[in-house]
Order: sequence, then structure tokens, then C-alpha cells
Amino acid sequence: WALLVGYSVLLAPGKSPDATVADRELLSQILSTPFDGTVPALFVCIFNMLGIWPAIYAATLLPGADRQSPVPTWAPVAGSFFLGAFALSPYLAVREYRGTPGESGTLDWATENVLENRITAVLLLAGAVYLALYAVGNASIGSVALAEMWTGFLPLFMSSLTAHISCIDFLVLWMLYSPVLLEDGRRRGCFSGPPSSWSGEDAVRFALGAGIPVFGGVSWLLLRPPLPKPDAAR
Repeated sequence: WALLVGYSVLLAPGKSPDATVADRELLSQILSTPFDGTVPALFVCIFNMLGIWPAIYAATLLPGADRQSPVPTWAPVAGSFFLGAFALSPYLAVREYRGTPGESGTLDWATENVLENRITAVLLLAGAVYLALYAVGNASIGSVALAEMWTGFLPLFMSSLTAHISCIDFLVLWMLYSPVLLEDGRRRGCFSGPPSSWSGEDAVRFALGAGIPVFGGVSWLLLRPPLPKPDAAR
């Protein structure tokens, strides 16, 4: 967290007065008309996927949130929808481990009926697929224009504070997801013991979930087994 904040304050580009004005215009465009082609398509994809990442974290963390200390889970998870890893990373460092089957405790209504529902994962997947296709086609769904995508994105990444930090935030959220995935899997009876002892199915699930940003997290939400009942776990 300290490295992320320090990099953002001291090393990230885009702090000149002109860059600040350009950043304000960029934010206005991407919040009001994100898909009109005026903002580089890859940044549109990354920026909007920063809304999918927190939903993935919510669905993975909140099943172990009952009586969580020293900070209740809902606060940093809610904050991550606005601040990404800046809100989430301190919580991940201090939270209690809840990786024992049957240890999830009581689920609140939203966790049990929305976040544990595979329909939610399908909707997240649909959104991620649309954003990826939009980026790959450089704002044209159904096309493939990778060179144009990068050409439009890289100057923005190197000059805009908003674009630069959004991309770093995206990568940090990806980096932090593996232990969260591992804990949620163990709550559900997966990933028991060292990786060398995992079944082939568990190995594939973890590699897919941890190895592919956003799509891996959504795939876990689609493929993960349900939480065991406390009586069954005992």
C-alpha cells in the first residue's frame, strides 16, 4: 500500500498544470461518453474493469466476512469500487484468515443471494467480454486492431496521471487476488495442502483464476463449489 501511494505521489507522470486540465477532460469523457471513440479503447476497457474487480473481490471476500476483525469487510470492499487497491490492500494485510471449510459463518442476504449466485458471475463475464472486445477492436466490436489499440493507449498511459494510476491499480488488484482466491477455495474444500498435492481440477481452477486478470476471477465465481454447511464441515 505504501509503495502504491508513494509511486502515485512521487513517480507517476501527469502532474503538470496542463496535464491536470487534460486529466479532468479525460475523466469527464470517460464518465459521460466512454464508448464514443474519443478515449483510447484499451483505457476504456481497463477503467471499466476497475468496476468489475471490486465485484470479484466482494464475491470472494464477503463469504468469510462474518465477525471479521479488526476491520469489517464491507467497508474496504465498498471503498474499492471508488479507490481500488488503495482501499483494499491495507485490509488484506490485517484481516483474519478464514480458509477452513465451514468457517464462513452467517452470510448476509446480499452475499448469499447475489454474490453466491452464478447469475452474478455470468453478468460480470458478459461485461468483461464486451470490454475486452471493445479494446481488441479499438472501439469497434468484432474487429481486431491490436496495433491501433496500443498506439492510441501508450501516449495516454505515459502522460496522464489518471490513466497511469488506473492501470497500476488494475495490476495491483490482479497481483493481490491469488491469496484471496486460495482462501476462498479452501473455505469450499478446494486447494487443500501444498500445490503439489492438489488434484488436476484444483490446479487448473487456481491457475485459471489467478493467472488471467478479471476473467480468471470471474471463472472462479462460475466454477467454484458452494460453501459447505457448518454441520457438513464438522
